[in-house]
Amino acid sequence: MHTSLPVTRRQLGHMAIASTIAGAAGASLAQAWPGKPIRIVYPYAGGGVGDAMFRLLEPSLEQRLKQPFVIDLKAGAAGNIGTGDAVRSAPDGYT
Repeated sequence: MHTSLPVTRRQLGHMAIASTIAGAAGASLAQAWPGKPIRIVYPYAGGGVGDAMFRLLEPSLEQRLKQPFVIDLKAGAAGNIGTGDAVRSAPDGYT
């Protein structure tokens, strides 16, 4: 008998973000990118599923890309503070 835990939409969103980062990391290996630390803006409070997923992926991404990852927790206003910060960042592929 197979049992699975219910997955919320928010958790699915976090998994999609994590898989996008992992895919971008693999695709970028043929390019000169990255040349400096990569910043991940997480628009929710720490300790959640998304935060845990980023922290699990972080060591392997750092090893593959040879650059540190900075997880920036910007909680508040139902995710609008962190999302606004990410939108206002330079479109250089490092946030």
